[in-house]
Amino acid sequence: MSAGVLSNSTTYYWRVRHQDSNNAWSNYSNETSFITIEPNKANFTFSPESPKEGEEMQFTDQSTPQTGIVSWSWDFGEGGTNAAQNPKYTYLQANNPSQTFSVALTVKWNDGNSDTKTKSVEIYDEDPVAKFHWEPLDPEVGQEITFFDASESYDGIISWNWTFGEGDSPVQAFEFQLSYDADVLEFKEAQLNSEMMALGPKLDKSKGKILYGGICLSDKQTDASGTIARLEFMPRQVGELQLDISYLKLVDSQWRLVPTEIEKQIPQRIMPQAPQASALLPNYPNPFNPETWIPYQLNKEADVNISIYNMKGQLVRQINLGYKPTGYYLDKSEAAHWDGKNNVGEKVASGLYFYQLQSGDFRAIRRMMLFK
Repeated sequence: MSAGVLSNSTTYYWRVRHQDSNNAWSNYSNETSFITIEPNKANFTFSPESPKEGEEMQFTDQSTPQTGIVSWSWDFGEGGTNAAQNPKYTYLQANNPSQTFSVALTVKWNDGNSDTKTKSVEIYDEDPVAKFHWEPLDPEVGQEITFFDASESYDGIISWNWTFGEGDSPVQAFEFQLSYDADVLEFKEAQLNSEMMALGPKLDKSKGKILYGGICLSDKQTDASGTIARLEFMPRQVGELQLDISYLKLVDSQWRLVPTEIEKQIPQRIMPQAPQASALLPNYPNPFNPETWIPYQLNKEADVNISIYNMKGQLVRQINLGYKPTGYYLDKSEAAHWDGKNNVGEKVASGLYFYQLQSGDFRAIRRMMLFK
């Protein structure tokens, strides 16, 4: 027998009777009752919904029922945890233009039940800022001017488009071939002036070669002082590279070649800007045996100390890294190193340890596991 859909936190009363083979009904049974209980369900929200790297986020508990909750346990997907009901958290390093983290909230009630809710948070890098200056500051007519790029971007800058505000020969069609280091850059897409139809791109990702062109099919030609095409790349890693333009052809409305002057070899260096905030990052490997490395980043110069504690809160090892300038200390040649020994050179036991970074007024702590 179905009772239909029942409401939460509601008292229901019921009684029964039966009908025999002669269609005679019995008397009703004694009345009894029961109360429906709201199921334990973990849930949460976060804001902003599209956070940028370094932007503080607010996580808000929305679990039901709110009464009877005895603990909250947050895991932010990159090693950070929190036990507050409504914590704040900041993601400090995304390795790509965007990076997704799985955030899990586990809630326990006083009746012994628990529930976990997991949501994905996508962190975006800060937008680049275009800046430049020129010399001489007050040029004369006909004098050569040198323009210097001073733009800022966390992930490194991979393309520049200069417009000098003066007209030139209109462009009816173009074609060029570009070579790049496929280990440092990944080609994403090509965008063309709206008046043109694309010819390509023909792409060889393994060799890092792109053949691209466009042709204007309408009566309008593209002003050569503007942007004809834009290629978008994503950095794979920090490093040096050289962009090689094998050839570039521009033709006008009479299908005559337009004279061009280009740098056929364009050296570039892909490297991050100074960190926006100091941070203590997850050690690697973790768990570890017998040694591990502790990466970090500094948004201002300071003396840096790493303190390692056991589960009892006792200081096990003090690592004085000395004065460090602003920057990233990520790989094994720059990160802090712990050989799994205490201050007197004895190997410590397996177990959970906490490592703390002290840099000026900044302090952060994380945990790691030594497993033998």
